[in-house]
Amino acid sequence: MIDPDFIDELSVDYWYDEGFQFSIHTLQNFDECEWQELSVLWNSQSIEWQERLAYILGDGAVEREANLLINMFCRADKQVSLGAAESLRGMDFILIKQAAQYLTYGDSLSIELAKCESTNELLKMLAQAAGFHKKR
Repeated sequence: MIDPDFIDELSVDYWYDEGFQFSIHTLQNFDECEWQELSVLWNSQSIEWQERLAYILGDGAVEREANLLINMFCRADKQVSLGAAESLRGMDFILIKQAAQYLTYGDSLSIELAKCESTNELLKMLAQAAGFHKKR
């Protein structure tokens, strides 16, 4: 079972200077079950915790991180969505595109996503599909 304290919420300055490295290291050692648990657990944590998770995801450049970031982008609070978008922009576009298409498999959106040529274009399409046009 994941201990959410692998992301420290106590000290903002310390966490962004050094503490995030501990969180990244912990994340890199997650097994598949822990990743599945994280994919469910993240949205029950505080906004600050979610923002920090979005900040550390993407460095591993693996599809499961892209999947989680896309979910965070589409379903989270505005600040968390912005952090998820920023992390996604730092990842390989092909990886993000594959993850997005997998998450929308069988949907007409998947066909539209296949036409995207940039991360920003893909994020715009995901935002529209997630109803970002509504006020958050």
